[in-house]
Amino acid sequence: YFCSRAMAVIIAMLSVENLFYTPKNEQEVADRQRRLFASVYGDQLTLLNIFKVFMKEKKKNRSLQWAREHYLNHRGLLRAEDVLAQLLELEAQVLPLLKSLPAKCSASLDAAHGASFEIQSEDLQLRKCF
Repeated sequence: YFCSRAMAVIIAMLSVENLFYTPKNEQEVADRQRRLFASVYGDQLTLLNIFKVFMKEKKKNRSLQWAREHYLNHRGLLRAEDVLAQLLELEAQVLPLLKSLPAKCSASLDAAHGASFEIQSEDLQLRKCF
């Protein structure tokens, strides 16, 4: 389903402890900020949403301020970015090995994972990956 990068982002985000922080006197505001990223499809896609926006803000050199405004652990998000880079590097090493499998093996892998797909929304496409 062409979602290995999104899956790697989710794994990287799950590897971070204490991604969210909530000051005692600001619980309601922090909860409201977190709901901005919520996905009806679950926490994993919420984490993916957070990471996508974080990376956009990082390109604008606003990631630290943005993380504070949304009650997110900036250091944890940077750690997730590092873990993602490691996962993508591993994928780059393994993918050529998978592509070198004999055609018969590749065909059965494709059939097992439903190689044909329709163009769909990203959330729906990612749900199929789970």
